[in-house]
Formats: sequence, structure tokens, C-alpha cells
Amino acid sequence: MRRAERARAVVREVLAQVPPPRPQAAPRPARRRRAPHQKATFELPRPLLEAFRAACAAQGVTQRGAVEVLVRTYVAQAATDA
Repeated sequence: MRRAERARAVVREVLAQVPPPRPQAAPRPARRRRAPHQKATFELPRPLLEAFRAACAAQGVTQRGAVEVLVRTYVAQAATDA
């Protein structure tokens, strides 16, 4: 019994030192994107990926933006070739 009482006392001491919980902020509204996007994941050879990252950084464009332009150009070219 003594051990249980001591354990309860220790728990009470620890809980007394814990600050009360902060009120939770209102949840953020979900981000809206300009257009519906879907994630695409692919692998590239390391040298090509490093060169692509360097080119994007040098031109000040995002990698996502550059990939989107490349894909749109490829799709438009494929549509005219068909």
C-alpha cells in the first residue's frame, strides 16, 4: 500500500508542474490550388536530375513548373504528330 500511495503522490507532484493545455486554434482552411493537380512520382538518372535541379535554380523556376512545361509541350507535340 505504501508504494502505491507514494506513486500517486509522485504523479500528483508531476501533474502539478505541468502547465495547463493551451486552447487549440481554429483549424486552417484547406489550401485551394489554382487548378486540380495530381502527384506524379518518377525516377531519373542521378546526373540528369542534378543537371535539371541546377538549371531550375539558375533560371529561378520551380522544378514542378519546369516539369509541367515539359509535359505540356510533349503532350501538345504528340497530339500534332498523331
